[in-house]
Amino acid sequence: MIHGSAADFAQDASGKLILAHIARPLVDGERAIGSGAPFGTVDVLIEGASEPLRRRAFGYLRDYFPSVPVHLIRHLLNGRIQVLNPQALLYRQGQPEKAVYLLLSGVVETIRSGSRTVSRLSAGSMLGESAALTGGNAIESCRAVSFVQVIRFQADVFLDFLSRGGLHPGILASRERMDFLRETWLFSQSVSCVTLSQMARAVNADVFAGGNAIAPPEDELLVIRRGRASHCTAAGHEEMLHGGDHFGATAIAGTPPKGTMVHFLEQTEVLRLPLGAIEELPIIRWKLIETHRRRHLRT
Repeated sequence: MIHGSAADFAQDASGKLILAHIARPLVDGERAIGSGAPFGTVDVLIEGASEPLRRRAFGYLRDYFPSVPVHLIRHLLNGRIQVLNPQALLYRQGQPEKAVYLLLSGVVETIRSGSRTVSRLSAGSMLGESAALTGGNAIESCRAVSFVQVIRFQADVFLDFLSRGGLHPGILASRERMDFLRETWLFSQSVSCVTLSQMARAVNADVFAGGNAIAPPEDELLVIRRGRASHCTAAGHEEMLHGGDHFGATAIAGTPPKGTMVHFLEQTEVLRLPLGAIEELPIIRWKLIETHRRRHLRT
């Protein structure tokens, strides 16, 4: 309104022009001349390294890989710090991805075709790890929800870090369990990869033959990985359980009425999580209580 016309800058050779202080949408001619900038947009003019961010990254990596020597973690921290604006894609499902990212601030969501859930991840989460471990394409898309800062590790550097730290043989199996847990309704929101990594190390796999039945345990959470089961209450309410569904941990959720049983309808693989791995997570506690009320407090 007071700084001239965009047409005055049509021949300006600057690398980037931002049209601002305009109290109306840009018209076609203006959009061809310069960029817009929604409120809060961030641009890097002079790139620098933020020591507080790298200290934060060190803390996350130390929690994530507690057995790895410190000097190997410090070497990994030479990765580049990137800033993403809201709604920007970090990587796309099915596309080659040659890097692994550690989320330092903000929130991202991971979206996988055919999945029932969209996972939201916060600071401390590792992104793109599966593609680096398998050498394949990204198994999901990752999109910034807010303003986001990540540190980027080249895939070959990350794999060398795992190899030198003695982690490579077991990290893929651990990652597969983490990916599975993150796809479930119970663990899909606000649970960082550091926490999921600790859970993946704490779980034990078990298999129940079809026709078996057990009472929901008090001190363990059982998550069905493959197979089918039926959760039956003494009052006659029946709920079918499939891959990703859970039962147990009744010490948190509330003791079910006597006679509640889980019947396995076919060979079913489950992951057993000890109560100590989940009892300090408020969102998990609330979801367990919510499930208990739905199953046992029906009128």
